[in-house]
Amino acid sequence: MSRPLRAVLPLLLLSLSFAIGGGARAEALFDARSTYAVVAGVLEWKDPGLTPFPKDKRKDQELFETLGKLGVPATQRTLLLDAQATASAFTGAVRSIVARAPAGSTIILYYAGHGVKDNDGKVIFASADIELGHLDKSGLHLSQIPAMLTGFKGRRVLLWADCCYSGGLAEVAAALSRSGLQALALTSAEASNVSTGNWTYSQTLIDALVGRPLLDRDDNGTLTLGELVTEVKEGMRYREGQRSGWVTHGVPVDAVVAAARKEPANLDRGSGDYERRDWVWVPHDGQREVARVLGSDTRTKEPRLFVELYDYATATQTWVPKKSAEPVTFKTWPAGSELQVTWEKKIYDAKVVRVEDGFMWITYPGWDARWDEWVSGERVVGPKVDPRKTKTAQVEWRGRWYDASVNSEKDGGFCVSYVGYGAEWDECVPKQRIRFR
Repeated sequence: MSRPLRAVLPLLLLSLSFAIGGGARAEALFDARSTYAVVAGVLEWKDPGLTPFPKDKRKDQELFETLGKLGVPATQRTLLLDAQATASAFTGAVRSIVARAPAGSTIILYYAGHGVKDNDGKVIFASADIELGHLDKSGLHLSQIPAMLTGFKGRRVLLWADCCYSGGLAEVAAALSRSGLQALALTSAEASNVSTGNWTYSQTLIDALVGRPLLDRDDNGTLTLGELVTEVKEGMRYREGQRSGWVTHGVPVDAVVAAARKEPANLDRGSGDYERRDWVWVPHDGQREVARVLGSDTRTKEPRLFVELYDYATATQTWVPKKSAEPVTFKTWPAGSELQVTWEKKIYDAKVVRVEDGFMWITYPGWDARWDEWVSGERVVGPKVDPRKTKTAQVEWRGRWYDASVNSEKDGGFCVSYVGYGAEWDECVPKQRIRFR
């Protein structure tokens, strides 16, 4: 959970320039008094093809309220939640802002919910009234956003989104920059990737806006856009196993997001294997979970780490024995490797094109290039195995995997016998249901 804003967190810190690093001056990311925002969050839909999300501790509304506490006037903020967040309501809210926002102002557009793609690979945010069977006529098409902002007299647009394929906003930012605006897109996922169902990304935005000191990487008391980008990147990578997206056109990376609050005085920074801000595996409630190191205590007989875990929308801080922690690593395969990768609980053949920062850009042979995406090692079943060279496999049946032997190939699939089961269970299965060891 984010901590409450201190009464001293000033409007001035977001509306004035700051002196940092040897007297160099950096501007604020936005001036609260001249900022306009549309915050849209959809957690349930009429279309049954879209899975709803729990509404408990929703971060879209908290982000909206945080902007208000920072000084963005109520008349300059619009909140659209669930049934209110139709495509027309979002468009109307943006156009209303464009008509009122003066020169030098900033617009923040935020969306949380589901993101989908049409048959042409274009990204659409799932407004409350979207119909998956009629994507040509429904939903919030990202390609329409630049037109909504036509006539905006301000200078900067900040695009934030927490949904699948949210990185599609990079194209929107590029289009806005061509019209002379400064534009930033900072998103939970790349344009090619699905996104987590947790609030990790949105929580990070809130933490930055309120000046959480953990995000101030150089501990100079000033939290910049570059530090926010780094935190989003790490949070999505370590907690969610996915690659976030960002691009800036004219918005400087040293732009000041907030003044950092002071650190708790009762924590050591840690040293050696695990220090503050490191990511580790720790045991928690009988499971192995990713946690963030907040500090340590070496004065006890057994050294301890103070860590933070995050579950959907709730942060839990606890002490764990230092010896129980393990480093988080990312397994990758080199470019050219042929793998089997999961996608929506099915297994597909894939090929690694390039490797970057613990992720692999893969292509699916036989499928259109619009399905190419970044994946982490967690989605890799293993190297692609030639069924002609092995007969040991596992087959998926009603959501569980069973050991099986391959008897023959048929119609692009395989005929198998299940180990320990009688011949009456023999069947022929498509390749999506089988993985080879």
